[in-house]
Amino acid sequence: MRLVSYTAPTVEPLPLSMIQAHLRVTETSEMALLNLYARSARQALERELGRQLMTATYDGYLDAFPSGKWIEVPMPPLVSVTSITYYDTADTAATVTATDYDVDVASEPGRIVLAYGKTWPTTALRPSNAVVVRFVAGYASEDLVPDPIKLALLHLTAHAYEHREPVLVGTIQQVLPATYWDLVVGYRVAWGIA
Repeated sequence: MRLVSYTAPTVEPLPLSMIQAHLRVTETSEMALLNLYARSARQALERELGRQLMTATYDGYLDAFPSGKWIEVPMPPLVSVTSITYYDTADTAATVTATDYDVDVASEPGRIVLAYGKTWPTTALRPSNAVVVRFVAGYASEDLVPDPIKLALLHLTAHAYEHREPVLVGTIQQVLPATYWDLVVGYRVAWGIA
């Protein structure tokens, strides 16, 4: 499944006040910079973990429906499936009826499962992107984001703030401590289509 962002998160998992406290920054002149570092840290961690941290909407593109009974939906936690559209054998856009499938938000990654007795529609023979799954994923509020992920975000943001250049000449090289990876390793997600 190829993903395209449809709507980005409108809030971040860490309030700016928490980042300021962590960095011991009190002046307001660097707030735009702190926001940039925090957003970039979130996006990097989302890519690293394969997990959506705050609610966002995606379009997931498939070349055809799977041969199995379900589609695993990337970027957990899955909140909902808005629609499943496809090009039918006449190469006309169509929508799968919502009663033809169930949405499993309890599994991680979430799944779209065919309802009993149903089959996936036959798609047009297109070179790509015959099926589009629009879905909402992510934690609904910052309180639901696991604390180890929040701490890892603080580490990443602090690292960007304190080391503003990609190379520091004449100093000892500094990398993120192993504890950073220890914080997030259990939240990595693998997904596929069954």
